[in-house]
Amino acid sequence: MDDERRRVSIRISSDFDARLTDIERYWNRVEHPQQFRRLLTSIRENVIPLLQRFPAIGRRVFNSKPDTIDTLLVLEELVEI
Repeated sequence: MDDERRRVSIRISSDFDARLTDIERYWNRVEHPQQFRRLLTSIRENVIPLLQRFPAIGRRVFNSKPDTIDTLLVLEELVEI
């Protein structure tokens, strides 16, 4: 199947938007607003296209039980982000 036909629409949740607002406040407070712009650029250019092509990316990771201590530690870090 052609990649273009598999693309889906990406919706931004209010929780995600609120987290972005918190991140923006932080970067403004530490006087580095360009870092926030870099984050938005990365989301727009990298994350959203990946989610459009592979909408289930990441779900299996959070729905499975880690089989090593290293995996468990990484998952705990991801959940905190």
